[in-house]
Amino acid sequence: MKNYAIFILLLGLTTNAIGQENKVEIGIEGGPSFSYMRIYPIISGYSTSGISAYSSGVFFQYNLKKWLSIRTNLSYERKGDNYRYYYNDAHTSGICGIKVLRHFDYFTLPILAKASIGGKIKCFYNMGPFISYLKSASYLNDYDQINTFEDGTDTYETIDAGITTGVGIDFQYFKNFSFSCEVRRNTGMTGIIKEFDWKYPSSLKTNSINLLIGLTYKIKKTIEKN
Repeated sequence: MKNYAIFILLLGLTTNAIGQENKVEIGIEGGPSFSYMRIYPIISGYSTSGISAYSSGVFFQYNLKKWLSIRTNLSYERKGDNYRYYYNDAHTSGICGIKVLRHFDYFTLPILAKASIGGKIKCFYNMGPFISYLKSASYLNDYDQINTFEDGTDTYETIDAGITTGVGIDFQYFKNFSFSCEVRRNTGMTGIIKEFDWKYPSSLKTNSINLLIGLTYKIKKTIEKN
């Protein structure tokens, strides 16, 4: 968070020239999330459940009108799931289950249209596409009896893309500062698996629901002196 605060200060100084009429807003946001994977098609003997995760980053907003803005942010986002796969074991002549915890760490960049209504307290809705870059992927399973995460980055596609939607409230605290609370959903639309085997069955798509708490700085109107 300290690094984000320094980033906002520097960006605020360098963008002062384009901050006329408070059209430019910058800030930080982050919070907990719930992430799970969507599987197509659903296959027999395979079940999945969500995990608690997180997201944090910085954002930039350009206000086209009082009620309409273009917003983007660069965030570090963890996604993942718990899944269990059941299979027939020839050695034991019975059904065995393998439990796997997966983590996916992404850099995510959405481009959002944001509509707002209200005064010092504003309600808003935003929507638009996102693209994510996979930094790393890892898994922990009880099949190998290894209690450390193993790297699985090469098994997954580097790029994920989908649709972002969100709804929230913005509270103006000082003249140029405000706090926001948003519930945002990132719905992946592309399959992320490169290979097909018992660890990675079917087509896998990401999904996360984020609770984002944000701090916004509204760059002041500049007046040039002759």
